[in-house]
Amino acid sequence: MDAISFYGFCNGKTYSIGSETESNDLFEFSMESIPDGNFRRVKATLRNCSTIPLVFHRAFVRVTLPPGPWEVFAQYNRWGTEDNGRWSPLNGQGVLLGHRHGRTTEGNTPFCAVRQIGHNEGINFHIYPIGNWRIRILPLVQSNSEPAVAVDLGISDEELAFPLQPGEQWKLPEILIHHFEDFENSSAELHRYLLEDPQISRRQLPVAFNTWFDRFDNLKVPHLLEGLAAAKEVGCEAFVVDAGWFGDEIPGWFLCIGNWQEKTKIAFQGKMKDFADKVREAGLAFGVWMEPERIHPDIAIVKEHPDWFVFIPETGFMRYKLELPEVAAYFESEIERLINTYGLGYMKTDMNAELGSDETGCELYNYQSTFYAIIDRIRKRHPDFILENCASGALRTDLETMRHFDVHFPSDNVNPWTMFGTMRGLWQRALPGRIMRWTAVCEWKEGLPFFEGKRPGIVIPGEATWEEYEFADLESVLIANFSGGLYGFTGDIASLGIESRKLVAKYIDLFKRKRDFMARTATHWLEDGERFKVIEFEHNHEAIIEIFYHPADAVSERIIRPVKLDPKAMYCIGQKTCSGTELMKGGFPVALEKNMHWKWRAKMIRLEPQ
Repeated sequence: MDAISFYGFCNGKTYSIGSETESNDLFEFSMESIPDGNFRRVKATLRNCSTIPLVFHRAFVRVTLPPGPWEVFAQYNRWGTEDNGRWSPLNGQGVLLGHRHGRTTEGNTPFCAVRQIGHNEGINFHIYPIGNWRIRILPLVQSNSEPAVAVDLGISDEELAFPLQPGEQWKLPEILIHHFEDFENSSAELHRYLLEDPQISRRQLPVAFNTWFDRFDNLKVPHLLEGLAAAKEVGCEAFVVDAGWFGDEIPGWFLCIGNWQEKTKIAFQGKMKDFADKVREAGLAFGVWMEPERIHPDIAIVKEHPDWFVFIPETGFMRYKLELPEVAAYFESEIERLINTYGLGYMKTDMNAELGSDETGCELYNYQSTFYAIIDRIRKRHPDFILENCASGALRTDLETMRHFDVHFPSDNVNPWTMFGTMRGLWQRALPGRIMRWTAVCEWKEGLPFFEGKRPGIVIPGEATWEEYEFADLESVLIANFSGGLYGFTGDIASLGIESRKLVAKYIDLFKRKRDFMARTATHWLEDGERFKVIEFEHNHEAIIEIFYHPADAVSERIIRPVKLDPKAMYCIGQKTCSGTELMKGGFPVALEKNMHWKWRAKMIRLEPQ
């Protein structure tokens, strides 16, 4: 086992503590190391056992590795291009990973892997961030011998000055250490481990429709009612109104962030409760979008209580001082008011800006702890309520958020063909059954002029907006987004024709029948070529295999070899029945269409033990 210790800096002195419990003249360090197969969860606590105030400027859990040479896998994360990872040799400068204030996955993600160069086996490291985090990997150079390597993990030490009064204790962010035999297979191992975490939500996720990619914040009730009728027809279970409903008499949505009174002159004109009633009468849950943590400086509550807020120069917005009890109470009451006023069954929460520096020196630890406590209380009071974590398209999506939100947005990019890399990277550090996908579509009913109106045009966004768009095969898009615990739809769903609606309803019905399976799935990338990809979702010896290919360069047939089937069970493939062993060893053929004019196409294969 690799050596685990505490490495910190307190009251002008560096401390390195190797035992699980140790006291000195200032503080006590205690560590609980919980093994579970190839995983080890580390929980550490610091307690001030002195009679004087302490200030910690560093407080890492350190894992010391033997001499290398080592290579490091880390992910680069920014809006619209999330979870891009690669391996790089560890050199003498080391590796420093971190993020922007509060947005725990903007910059890097709180995850990395190390392995000795030329070896398959290695170690994954994950942080459950509370506040800002940091990972530092550096050679411990001493003289001319090959150095050992330190992996420091925990709260960021960039601006840390964490005060600890006599008798107080501080629970450091948890660390998860995962020893793997092969990095490519470690994602599925993580998924199975996280499925046993009792703190991760088990709430059943609905098939949801969201208004954003329809007309963005241009909300018109007659058109929304058309969308509601279409959503009901295809089988959606929740209807979520995105940004544009709030702000009283302030135009737009950007300048009224923080004013959660509904608009009176546009959108629902003060009658959103009536629309919510219509949604529930149609048999769907009603939901809204909210960005609770950001507030515009001109909002009335800021002027009434300026001492409740911190101005963030980088964004021009404010954030709440949630560390103050009266502020936390107001913050919680606003969310609770919306839930009760509109009978919400769903809320999409966003986080479109960083939170700025923490003037208390705690690197947002106390802020984040209070925020999570608030939403935990809200979710406990409303056991059927679904809370979505959008976070500006996954810029605060980590193992800790998995414990407090029901479902997570993977990216603002809703183009399925440019999302393969993001999804693979996200699944390396998150649970697929708590990730959602939005199918954003509209249909040109008049058809394409070239086909004299005989072929309707299904259109999808180029990435995160409609500024660029492309035509797509609807069934292939539906398969691509059939990949998580929530099957989501957005765009102009009312524009879909009869046949398109039937196809959407078919896949929604399939998802409802496989919802529990998708919530508990582990994923495997069987193929990941540039223009040919195969993903397997498996649980309890059952599998759904999704195949994506470019017909322009497709061969007529491919052999697919699934994994994790029951070797002794029998499975039906077309008209043929094969054992799990036969399928995993020899594979099964899949016929692929060839057409030099097409782009991405998809097929779905279901393998269920007989």
